[in-house]
Amino acid sequence: MREWAAFSGISDSVFKSPVLSDNDFTYVATAESFSNTGSDLVVTKYNKDGDRLWQQSWSGAGIGRDQAADMVMDSLYLYICGATFSASNNFDYVIIKMQKANGAIEWVSTFNGSASNYDIATAITVHDSSVYVTGLTNSLNTALDYHTIKYHKNGTQLWSLDFDYNNLMDIPFAISYSKDDSTVIVTGGSQSNIYDWDYQTNIYSYDGQTLDLSRVSGSSAGFDRAQAMVTDTLGNIYITGTTFESGQSFDIKTVKLDKLGNLIWARTYDFNGGDDIANDLVINNEGELFLCGTRHGNGTDYLIMKLLSSNGSLVWDVSVD
Repeated sequence: MREWAAFSGISDSVFKSPVLSDNDFTYVATAESFSNTGSDLVVTKYNKDGDRLWQQSWSGAGIGRDQAADMVMDSLYLYICGATFSASNNFDYVIIKMQKANGAIEWVSTFNGSASNYDIATAITVHDSSVYVTGLTNSLNTALDYHTIKYHKNGTQLWSLDFDYNNLMDIPFAISYSKDDSTVIVTGGSQSNIYDWDYQTNIYSYDGQTLDLSRVSGSSAGFDRAQAMVTDTLGNIYITGTTFESGQSFDIKTVKLDKLGNLIWARTYDFNGGDDIANDLVINNEGELFLCGTRHGNGTDYLIMKLLSSNGSLVWDVSVD
């Protein structure tokens, strides 16, 4: 039974609106349109009754789109990443650290790539004293590349790394870290040729060294892209996303890598022959995987799946119309 509903921001077909909750408070990051500054990045805090406690907006240098793409938090702060538009640079990364108590902005960092074109931060995570951000950058010679940045929590940039596979498009969608404090992992979709995309997972050390580049291909050419990722206490990496495995429709594909990037198993799930899309996954303390997304048959249904982490077998699935 729904207790309350609150509405904030504008709808978007590309950017999700990140939502976080801790105890009695909910935080939503989105964008809202203003007459004098264009579309600005907006963060709103609600209490458990749905009352708005504060709303903080941020506007970049230009009159254009400023939009959140992802958000994480620690005990005191929110960390938001996304894109900001200006006439000179087109889209740039934007990373914001904000106080949870009152929405006060601690610092803002932006990144403009070599082509001054499409630079969009897509995912962010925090660990200990560090903030890790990844996204796509439009380079002069290699189209779209992964671009990953490590910051200290005080806003100081510590290192950055680019990744290009074949001078085509490489777009990361998720970033995480290993539970043993040894690596940072970035995953997404990467073109092998103009017709075919693969899962591309990069493993970096905490000091910015590339340790492994893992690529998982489907059986058919199409837009395969890793969408979400978690790690377990042994350092294993679980990735889910969407693959054009059948050559006719999109299916959900989940893979398990060891901490060195070696493939342990890959499973594809098809429901009713329609498009099946994975959006996120979590792992509990018992090592059980839970995945959510949508499946398309007679209409579109929300989908929840439980998988065995040992081999990827489907335990059960539930759909909600």
